[in-house]
Amino acid sequence: MEKNPLNQLAIKSLYIYKKTLAIYMGGRCRFYPTCSDYAVQAYQQRNFIYASILTIKRLIKCQPLGPHGVDMLPNKGKPYGK
Repeated sequence: MEKNPLNQLAIKSLYIYKKTLAIYMGGRCRFYPTCSDYAVQAYQQRNFIYASILTIKRLIKCQPLGPHGVDMLPNKGKPYGK
């Protein structure tokens, strides 16, 4: 994917989060890859809007009563969750 400035800004923000605030979150992610790694992959591979939607859906699932385990990005061309 081409270098979209919004995607690049999101990726840089996520790296800053991972180097600063994530340290204080306890390192107990319910998913593999972690939510921040998932978001970076989404912004690297998808357009800004779709990557943001995928990231928000992932963050909504990340709660104590939610699922856990391996949750990779959906394949390109297939709807989310299929």
